[in-house]
Amino acid sequence: MKYWRCTITRWVGDDPQPGIVEARARDADGREWVFVDKSAIFSAEPLTSATEYPVGGIIGCEVILEESGVSHV
Repeated sequence: MKYWRCTITRWVGDDPQPGIVEARARDADGREWVFVDKSAIFSAEPLTSATEYPVGGIIGCEVILEESGVSHV
């Protein structure tokens, strides 16, 4: 599995466990993407509302390249 570095920017809520956070990442074209999901999706470290944000994180992903209309996985 490949990983995309992200920045966990804030705590969203306590429910469901282990809690929800917001993460942001930039793609190769400089566009910013915002993700909201369980904290464990982005970090193996326990995160809480008391954590000092922002903190580094990762997003598991699959890299797909497109050239001449052909996709390569």
